[in-house]
Amino acid sequence: MTKVIVVSRLVPGLMFPAYIACGWFGLPFVRFALTSIAITAVYLPVILGLALFFGHAAIAWVGGWAWLAVIAPLAVALLWRTRMAYRNRRAT
Repeated sequence: MTKVIVVSRLVPGLMFPAYIACGWFGLPFVRFALTSIAITAVYLPVILGLALFFGHAAIAWVGGWAWLAVIAPLAVALLWRTRMAYRNRRAT
């Protein structure tokens, strides 16, 4: 199960299901907590360093259009959520 925690930290979207699976299959909490803390102590500084290093290069390359890459997916998600809520209201 320790490998599951490590892989779930490295692959986006797997953290929540893997943590639920660890509890479901009875992984001791101390082992889970220590493994999670250890991989987080390694993973987060590496990812932050990569983001800082490549983030400046990406901003220089993309320029002022970088905000569009952040705002556009949020706007699409908001519109999709609003449309689904409207569709669900009409169905009832």
